[in-house]
Amino acid sequence: MPDPRITIVLPHRNQAGFLAERFESILRQTIGDWEVVVVDGESSDGGWEVIQGWVARDRRIRAMQAPARGPYEAWNRGIAEARGEFVYIATADDTMRPDFLEKMVGVLDRQRECGMAQCGVEIIDAEGKPVTGEGSWREQPVQKFYLGKLLDVSHVRLAPHDGFLHAATGTVYTSITQLLIRRGVFERVGMFRVDSGSIADFEWGMRASLLVSTVYWPEMLAMWRRHPAQATSDARNATAANRREMAALVERAVVTACEIDPGLREHVVGRRLARLFRHQAWLFERQERESCFIPFLQWLREPDLIGIDLQNRFLWKNRFHRLYLDLIRREMAAQGIALPRGM
Repeated sequence: MPDPRITIVLPHRNQAGFLAERFESILRQTIGDWEVVVVDGESSDGGWEVIQGWVARDRRIRAMQAPARGPYEAWNRGIAEARGEFVYIATADDTMRPDFLEKMVGVLDRQRECGMAQCGVEIIDAEGKPVTGEGSWREQPVQKFYLGKLLDVSHVRLAPHDGFLHAATGTVYTSITQLLIRRGVFERVGMFRVDSGSIADFEWGMRASLLVSTVYWPEMLAMWRRHPAQATSDARNATAANRREMAALVERAVVTACEIDPGLREHVVGRRLARLFRHQAWLFERQERESCFIPFLQWLREPDLIGIDLQNRFLWKNRFHRLYLDLIRREMAAQGIALPRGM
């Protein structure tokens, strides 16, 4: 049997209530040249039995169980089993439109220089209802303050553009479900870290996008469900500890990317890119302590953040994402990083 074009990796642990909707969203796809690799983390809610029923229904679906060591272990196991040219990680509690695979494969076929395709994502709640207002995808910092009208047109963002953006806002790819990825990208940049808790997808996204270009398709083809039991975390969690952890992940991503492509060292300095998360850590720590004081030595180490800190405190309170994006824009311009181009 020839290899399929697409491998759909479906990680699962105790999300039985969402499985029918997820499998149906796969079987409804307008192209059928795919395989599904289910990796179940020894579920105790009857989910494994449900999965077996879907395996019996369609021979393109195969399933395995593995010790429950977190979502990224399951993602990596599924990717290692992939035979397709493209990989899609179909988290068990999310869904997608019937034309997702057809349109995303078509975009990557047309843009051979890109390793990833990104579409818009509709954020939904536990019952599947769209989240509107400030919680919607278009209202998130990268979309609202940076991409703007580019969200309505297909465009290419050449590496390391998106890698820089990760350092400004916490993530560029809101959900792994809005990405279709060439399998060769994993062979080049590596798998997801399994020692970084629930935000390892942030580090992988930054590492990959420092090295790999992304093509964007302006339709909301994927749905990402927000609910209390979801396995991955929102990288924008507003705590000082979270921001210190993300600063460390930025530096790790840069080190790894530069080891893969030493030419990046001309443009990227991990500590410099991580400074915005360190600044956010100071802000949240100050809020947690109900203090207006930032240690003088910290200001001395990061002198270019003094202006941002003062603006955030006195002029544009709680709007630091816009300020950080402006700083990253200037950083990219200084390094000659190409801005997004329309198709």
